[in-house]
Amino acid sequence: MTANLGWLLLFVVAWAVVLLVVPWDRVIGLLLPSFLGGTVLALIINLIGVPVLGLWRFPATLVSMVGIPIFLLLAYWAEMILFIHYWDHLPGGSAEKGFYLIVFSLATTVLAYFALMMRYVIFFNWNLLYFWLTSFVAHGLTILFYNAPGLRESFRRT
Repeated sequence: MTANLGWLLLFVVAWAVVLLVVPWDRVIGLLLPSFLGGTVLALIINLIGVPVLGLWRFPATLVSMVGIPIFLLLAYWAEMILFIHYWDHLPGGSAEKGFYLIVFSLATTVLAYFALMMRYVIFFNWNLLYFWLTSFVAHGLTILFYNAPGLRESFRRT
């Protein structure tokens, strides 16, 4: 499968999973925070990593912006809906949520590993540990933003 279709397939699968496991009213309620924490944050990270610092690149994309696959960015939107949805439903305290944050960041790193193996992305002076750390920080920032006073009420209507 070419990289063109790989990012599209990731997008379709991610959104299919969201629509199958997250209640529709919850999806609607999480569209804005997950867009900001998923797509927008992924765009910023990729804008810094691809054209500015040249730490990685995407060899072939179906639809791209400055060499960044649009379907990858939109898949992060779905991924963040799943992350926030289950974050809110975690029982227990900060240890469970910390473990969830680590594991979810690790899951995205495993997907990045497969993208590397399939040559959908090529790293230069970058590695999977850096990717995991970036994913961990991005998910953490999303939760901080999502739980920010003043924004919390508007995001949590559902």
